[in-house]
Amino acid sequence: MEKQRREKILAVVSLIIAVICLSIAFAAMSTNLIINGDAALENSSWDIHFENLSEPKIVGTAKELKEPSIDDTTIKNISVSLKNPGDSVTYEFDIVNAGTTDAKSDGYILNGYDFSDYDNFTDEEKLKFLKSLFTSCDIDGDGITTDEEYKKGLEFINFNLTSDEKGSDLNANTVRRGTIKIYFDKKSLELPKGMVSASFKWELKYVQK
Repeated sequence: MEKQRREKILAVVSLIIAVICLSIAFAAMSTNLIINGDAALENSSWDIHFENLSEPKIVGTAKELKEPSIDDTTIKNISVSLKNPGDSVTYEFDIVNAGTTDAKSDGYILNGYDFSDYDNFTDEEKLKFLKSLFTSCDIDGDGITTDEEYKKGLEFINFNLTSDEKGSDLNANTVRRGTIKIYFDKKSLELPKGMVSASFKWELKYVQK
């Protein structure tokens, strides 16, 4: 009887020890590791825009038909007329990075085309571009613009944009001076008998550096 009693006591003690051991093991497996911290994004801004559009520089018999204006990221309503080879109208403007983020030039687009790569266009690409640019190119005065006349359009109305070259930096708090020149190519060997007119849209592209 005493022997059975001792065996029961040992069994209970063993069970208690086992429970304690299990409790310790469970606690070890459920330990929480905690890392506390804070992170904040400092105030930053992206602000690239035009400023300080100049008065036109007029050469020859060219005329400014409408005074253009600046609306932050757009130079509006440039309208000029050219009469003789060598005529030109030139505007200057500032490209301002007033933000806190450094930028770089990603090139520029004229009427949806990378005009800086014009010499590498295929003949088909050149014709599509010229048709997007010239609203009329009636060189012989018959009231019709043919494909051949479109192909000669840049002999009469041409463009030169000077701004940051593709890949060049425009860091925060930096200003670059740009120009746009619309001109009647003085190398032209003839005068158009009909209307030659163009409608253009330049897009200067800047991306985060």
